[in-house]
Amino acid sequence: MKKKAKIGELLEIRRRQGVAMYKKGFNQYEVAEALGVKQASVSRWIACEAESGEDGLRCKPRTGPEPKLNGEQKNEELPRIKKRLRARLDADFRG
Repeated sequence: MKKKAKIGELLEIRRRQGVAMYKKGFNQYEVAEALGVKQASVSRWIACEAESGEDGLRCKPRTGPEPKLNGEQKNEELPRIKKRLRARLDADFRG
């Protein structure tokens, strides 16, 4: 079974294609039009690649906020939360 690509991976591929087109002699406006993006995006991709090489075009992991519960608190609270959620779902389905 084939793995489904994530949106970040697809965007990374588009960035790599854009930089490759630019290196082949297309100008930024032509690259932007071909890929359906703004010229400023192409300019940013080129600058990132020039500064950081291939790594500059990679997807960057999004981290999110710091957890409010530590591991021990999470282990204590999670069963209670699940129990309340099940009760609420049961009540919703009963009407």
